[in-house]
Amino acid sequence: MGRKARYLTLAEKTAALHRQKVNHAQSERGKATRRLQRSQNYAKAHSRKGSSKPPLISSQLPPLPQSLINLAVASLPDGELFHLASQSADNLDESELPQWDNNPPYTMPPPSDT
Repeated sequence: MGRKARYLTLAEKTAALHRQKVNHAQSERGKATRRLQRSQNYAKAHSRKGSSKPPLISSQLPPLPQSLINLAVASLPDGELFHLASQSADNLDESELPQWDNNPPYTMPPPSDT
């Protein structure tokens, strides 16, 4: 039901493959293919490594959104809690924070915003 076998033995198949390779190597198309591969390999081995794109100049960058600029120029908080946290993370008592990760009801009222 399949197609007719071209080669009946492995030796015939190997010899035919060898002939095909030799014929292709001697053809114009084979020579052109080999020339192109050698050229690409040479360029890859002898070219400069790294990015070929020029670095971005600040004038090419898109402008920053005004909301981001407003956040950058806003003053830092001036509360006691902020000063304690800025000195060391160990100064804050975080022992009761995990309870707020659970769903209500909570054992104590939520902290005030002040």
